[in-house]
Amino acid sequence: MKSENYKISILIPVYNKGKYIERCISSVINQTYRNIECLIIDDSCTDDSIEKAHSITDKYDGQIVFCYITHEKNRGVSAARNTGIMNANGEYIFYLDADDEISVNCIELLVEKVLLYPDVDIVQGNVKRIPKGNDYYELKRFGFPEIYSNNESIRTRYYDVRKGFPINVTNKLIRTDFIRKNNLLFLEGIIHEDDHWMSKAIKVCNSMTFEYGYTYYHHIVSNSIMTSTSIEKSAHSWGILLCDIINHFEEKDFILQFKRNLREFAHWYSLAPCVLSMKTAHRAFQEQAFSHGLYYISLILFISRFISFSEFGRKVGRHLTNLWIYRT
Repeated sequence: MKSENYKISILIPVYNKGKYIERCISSVINQTYRNIECLIIDDSCTDDSIEKAHSITDKYDGQIVFCYITHEKNRGVSAARNTGIMNANGEYIFYLDADDEISVNCIELLVEKVLLYPDVDIVQGNVKRIPKGNDYYELKRFGFPEIYSNNESIRTRYYDVRKGFPINVTNKLIRTDFIRKNNLLFLEGIIHEDDHWMSKAIKVCNSMTFEYGYTYYHHIVSNSIMTSTSIEKSAHSWGILLCDIINHFEEKDFILQFKRNLREFAHWYSLAPCVLSMKTAHRAFQEQAFSHGLYYISLILFISRFISFSEFGRKVGRHLTNLWIYRT
């Protein structure tokens, strides 16, 4: 590492992660890069998470600065991240989930990309899933270049429904000014908030570089939000965020935006067509399709209202929708 002039703000939202928090914070303490402030946002924990965190940080005697911020009531991970954004002092922000950990050279590797490409908006690291293997957005495998240097190339890749894109905001070094100037806060009160955040960020991101080395270890936790939440709750959140995304569609790349988000809608609507926010999203997609002359998909969406009450009907509706998405 040639320089540690960049201060990095690591934001860790914490809510009842007593089983994992020591592992998480230890991975921050062990960083080879030292110009770090770590903001631990206590989202009104009811277990011993914060006590365990203090048991490590209070004994730490090094360059990394640890700060605690407390919510008086539980507000969710989006609110905790927003609190971190408002209090961060670093030039770049890094989101770390309390049940995950980072490699010992994580921040060093990501900052090296900033040194190569000064003022880059986002640096994306490679993620290894534990225990399910290392193919989760393997950057080389999915053909990501070292850098996208303009918004057009980033949009093209993100909106391509045939290709993957790392949606999670964790394991990204994100320029703080980029977040604040574009008001890239997280939508509160939902899950799958990362998808919503990326849908906004992708429209204004002008540079994104990729680090092929593994920098983040995502532990699959049985009681995490993504593995324990009911289908209805997930569908409800997707309905809310899709409605917001639709309301902010741009005429530029409209078809690409429409296809990418329609794919998500088709999946969740087929699982939970009776969820109110899904019904609202259904109407919004149908109206957008009709107003832009997409009469085939508008008709499919119209018919799907009446056939979605049976499992066979839901499968037919999703199949016809995906047929249009992938073949037009």
